[in-house]
Amino acid sequence: MRIDNQLFRTLLACPACKQPALLERDDCRCSDPRCGRVYPVKRGIPVLVNEDRSVFAIADYDDAPAAGVAPSPSLLGRLSERIVPVITHNWVGRRNYELLASRLRAEYEAAQVLVIGAGELGVGFDTLLDDPKISVAETDVYFAPRVAAIADCHDLPFADGAFDAVVVQAVLEHVADPLRCVDEIHRVLRPGGYVYAETPFLYPVHLGPYDFTRFTRGGHRRLFRHFEEVRHDMTSGPATALNLAIRSFFLGLSTSRWMTLFARNVLPFLIFWIKYADRWMLDNPQAADYATAFCFIGRKAAQPVSDRAIVDEHWSRAAR
Repeated sequence: MRIDNQLFRTLLACPACKQPALLERDDCRCSDPRCGRVYPVKRGIPVLVNEDRSVFAIADYDDAPAAGVAPSPSLLGRLSERIVPVITHNWVGRRNYELLASRLRAEYEAAQVLVIGAGELGVGFDTLLDDPKISVAETDVYFAPRVAAIADCHDLPFADGAFDAVVVQAVLEHVADPLRCVDEIHRVLRPGGYVYAETPFLYPVHLGPYDFTRFTRGGHRRLFRHFEEVRHDMTSGPATALNLAIRSFFLGLSTSRWMTLFARNVLPFLIFWIKYADRWMLDNPQAADYATAFCFIGRKAAQPVSDRAIVDEHWSRAAR
């Protein structure tokens, strides 16, 4: 369920100074005269980007169909998506969204959730959309059917403590400064609010120049050190990582269009079945060192977890 438009307006803040922002038909203005920034509304969507600290510029959205996103696939590409087997699989997304939704229903009469990176719906996200007690405000750095505001995670255009939960699924690898983004997520959450993140580890580069970072399990936990851990798992394990590595090997060898077509459209028929081995590895603590990606559900905490505790948790997991 989408967040009510009037409520959405009350949550907006200037991404630069974090003071309340006033959304009108043609622009969105910072209410603080000392700042006085004005952000345009394009295609009916406010473009709330702090250009001083972003890789994106407001001018990018004058004519661009989708800043920071690869062009739409060709006819051959769309046909390939329908026929060619998928070599990856998210094994826990739906389960985690169900856990998050159950907690929000139990703790809030009407939960408000911010989605960062809503241009593509992640695995299991429909669990939140279908819940009448949960409303979502969806943002991204490009225009898409569900996006309510263009926003850069480094400077979120929302008031402190505005949301009960934040979803950041397959986004943090694409930001220049993940720690600053997680600090922003922490800021816009109410006390005790939840974060749900999915972030890759052993995964090839995607979205070209907008792909910056990978995280081990320990690095992922440290990224969310200001959150109490509810669940921290692999979304997919070594089997999926192996599939991606095999495809990457052939793409790395590629010197012709035909080799690339083979790697993307023929090879998957030969290796897609390998991903199912992850079913037997996701509960193996040792497999986390070779995982494709990690997911984290956490609750906003007053005190951060220490680096020593993160290291100790690694040794404890390795000893099981």
